[in-house]
Amino acid sequence: MLGLSSPHSSLLFPFLDSLLDRQGDNWIIADVTTYATGFMNIIKTQFPSQVAAAMRYAWADGMDNGYGLVGANDQPKQPLYQKFVTL
Repeated sequence: MLGLSSPHSSLLFPFLDSLLDRQGDNWIIADVTTYATGFMNIIKTQFPSQVAAAMRYAWADGMDNGYGLVGANDQPKQPLYQKFVTL
């Protein structure tokens, strides 16, 4: 399984450890958008026949200790939200 602990992720996206406890921090939206795009590109290019679907765990701030697609105010975080739903 390719996930946050994958060697691919840590090499390409070294900021991942800093996402915890950052709900509501809009300064990192561009970095999270880059991560989501890169992660999906890895799935599409390296595992196209093995992965039928991908989903984001804790998609809203407050669901878990991560960074959601939707803020605590139930509003999508752009451009992250739009990019994720179109990947």
